[in-house]
Amino acid sequence: MSASTQGLIGLLRGQLTFWDIAMEMRRSLPEILRALSPLIRQGVLELREMADLPSPCPPIAYPNLPAAMPVKGRVGCIDENPLTIQALTQILRPHGYEVLGIANPLRELPKLLESQPDLILLDPLLSQTNGYDFCALLRKSPAFYETPIVILTRQDGIIDRMRAKLAGATEFLVKPVEPAQVLQLVQRYIKTPTEINRSEMNYTDWLTAGQPKI
Repeated sequence: MSASTQGLIGLLRGQLTFWDIAMEMRRSLPEILRALSPLIRQGVLELREMADLPSPCPPIAYPNLPAAMPVKGRVGCIDENPLTIQALTQILRPHGYEVLGIANPLRELPKLLESQPDLILLDPLLSQTNGYDFCALLRKSPAFYETPIVILTRQDGIIDRMRAKLAGATEFLVKPVEPAQVLQLVQRYIKTPTEINRSEMNYTDWLTAGQPKI
């Protein structure tokens, strides 16, 4: 029995979902299902239904929010884990940012092209495609050539960071991230028209500082 198989069996305590096991093993969900299917068919493992797990980020209360807040920008989240998309939505929506969840980027590429997000958060561990290869594919497209792409993953090795850089990623973040960290990241890359105008005015003031007036 391989070490990976022993590690997988060690996680089978009846308290974890397939998603949890996949994240603990740092493997895709199909890989975990393929490894467990023989044990399930032989009756060695028994499956039971579990209630949905709570979001990793608790609901955040923001008092006195307007009923209809204008959308400041759109964030595309390419991640197969629906809990990640849910958590990001809870963090960003109260601040006026729309979150577009993409579970299968190859199948939903037209949706991504149509929505044109201002920022893309990308988990490289995808079952349908390699996330780093998909990042490089986006970089070759004129539609996403300049779009900030942030790799969001639990793998924090030197090789992972090098692959992200070579694929054209703008930044690299390690899960789990704090709500404040996510918000600061989005605000850094998505500027509202007011902020853009303010930056342009500051730049103009800097250029003209000390120049004689005509």
